[in-house]
Amino acid sequence: MAREVEVKIMLNAKESTTLKKWLKANAQFKKEVKHLEYYLDNPSQTFYFTHKLGFKDAAKYFRIRMEKEGASVCLKIFSIDQEKNESKNLDEVEFNVSDAAAALKLLKLLGFTDKTTVDKKRKVYDYKDFEIVQDCVKGLGEFAEFEYKGKKSTYKNELEKVFDLLKQIGFKKIRTQSRGYVSMLWNPRYDFTKPKILN
Repeated sequence: MAREVEVKIMLNAKESTTLKKWLKANAQFKKEVKHLEYYLDNPSQTFYFTHKLGFKDAAKYFRIRMEKEGASVCLKIFSIDQEKNESKNLDEVEFNVSDAAAALKLLKLLGFTDKTTVDKKRKVYDYKDFEIVQDCVKGLGEFAEFEYKGKKSTYKNELEKVFDLLKQIGFKKIRTQSRGYVSMLWNPRYDFTKPKILN
């Protein structure tokens, strides 16, 4: 599995406006998509557990994603470091299906339960060696992801390139997200953001 170097941040109204203006002036718009995702659980061997800090967490995420262009089934497996409250993607299996509703029905008949729905609108942009994604997530708000796709070096160097881009856009302080949208929906009272000053 290829290593991904990306930073996901939460946006307030001012930050969202700053990013949108910069994207319009500098980036190439690629597409806009709507994702409706269902996260499933296997009750006989649940994917979920309670983190030592008290919030609901998972090491495996089993998802069906529906969008206009088609649908897919995906299983992501993570290694969880409860001391640092960080996760690392270990493996991912994803494939397309022609009928997501039928796939969802099949999995429910096999005993999987429908746990959480993530409904989001996504805009995708390219800028030099980066892919930039703007997400508007129902019930959560606005977010942006910045992924480095250029020449490979060390993880630290590639991550610094992402932070340099954020400074170029106009960000001085960001709130990075340590968990995905489904984790935020599971734990509405828990703050997964980590403030970072961009020097």
